[in-house]
Amino acid sequence: AKIQYDATFAKLQPKLDDKSLEMPSGGKDFGRSALAAPSDAKAKMAALLKDKYGDQAPEGVVAPDDEAAVAATEAVAEAKRTLPYVVGARATYQGVRDLMQGRLGATTWDDPAALAASIAQLVGDLKGKDWPVTDKTSINTGRRDVGTRMLSPIAQVTRANAASVLKGDPELVKLTG
Repeated sequence: AKIQYDATFAKLQPKLDDKSLEMPSGGKDFGRSALAAPSDAKAKMAALLKDKYGDQAPEGVVAPDDEAAVAATEAVAEAKRTLPYVVGARATYQGVRDLMQGRLGATTWDDPAALAASIAQLVGDLKGKDWPVTDKTSINTGRRDVGTRMLSPIAQVTRANAASVLKGDPELVKLTG
């Protein structure tokens, strides 16, 4: 979760620095922003709406996954506020359904075939007693660098490209058309 949070803030920080993006929620600290479980997102969003936004809603929400994204939109809808642009991750059934219905703005897709190929390569490397080829500095846990093999690219999924990006998943692609 911390790695995902840091990657998100790496993209947002320049906008915060040049003041083209504001964060009234104060959610710039991982400890204050993290969710114990995606299901906590609804209560957290309801509290933010009450405490930080008055009768308004945020213009955008970046959620750690589709479950949290959907929960955040439910809280906004229940508070009868304008739905923000919400981005989830991991292209779940509910997330893609809400994306196609206009409640989510985007999600992400990790191609399971590419992941399976990467895992097979890793297992083959280990079976042959070769240490897997990794990027030795791509992930830092705060205590040490951890060698990784990143799956790339993770695709952004929007209503416009959902059918083509999700074509490898027969259940999700049904939601797109």
